[in-house]
Amino acid sequence: QPPPRLQPPPLFAMFALGVAVVVVILACVGYVARHRSEVLTSISCAAIRCLKALKLRRAGLVRRSVRMRPPGYRRLVRAHFLERATTTSPGGNERVLLIIPGFTASAALIMSDLVWKLRPPPSWRVVVMELPLHEANIENFDGLHPGCGAILQYTVAFAKAGGLLGDDDSGPHLHLCGYSLGGRVAMELLHAHPAHVRKLAMIAPAFPETMDDGFERCA
Repeated sequence: QPPPRLQPPPLFAMFALGVAVVVVILACVGYVARHRSEVLTSISCAAIRCLKALKLRRAGLVRRSVRMRPPGYRRLVRAHFLERATTTSPGGNERVLLIIPGFTASAALIMSDLVWKLRPPPSWRVVVMELPLHEANIENFDGLHPGCGAILQYTVAFAKAGGLLGDDDSGPHLHLCGYSLGGRVAMELLHAHPAHVRKLAMIAPAFPETMDDGFERCA
């Protein structure tokens, strides 16, 4: 016995479904037209988050944080940074690449590309710090905007809290890489701890901001 033939839906049901689809589309278009700035901002933020996640995964970086109290801060803060795990157990022979970004360089968006291009050996520990008030560090804002000297103190405190720098210049040998403003900070860090820094690389160091007595002293 042949199966029963399916009857086409009534014309009225198809018409009602079409009207409902049109109403939903018009409602969505109207909402976007009334809140286009919010919608575009949400789409842009989502796209940036996805791009950051892809870049971090490509570079092998993960987000981490460490508790510390930099000079001038009234309370303990959580310093956020990026790190690539090393295949070598921590010890005196551990090689560490500390990357200090610039004022306009996001650690996740820009410095992750640098790590991906450099491709340091797996035995190296790669740490990309985030400047104060950048990205997630904005949660530490206490009403003060740090200058170059305060950023240097923040970097030293971060290096000590992360086990990259000891009070007596103990710890792993640091290889510094600074971009833009980070180049100035890296040079000052070399001047303050010359026995602890193995090598220094600067990418487009900040000029003319670095043309002062401190820069000439470090140079």
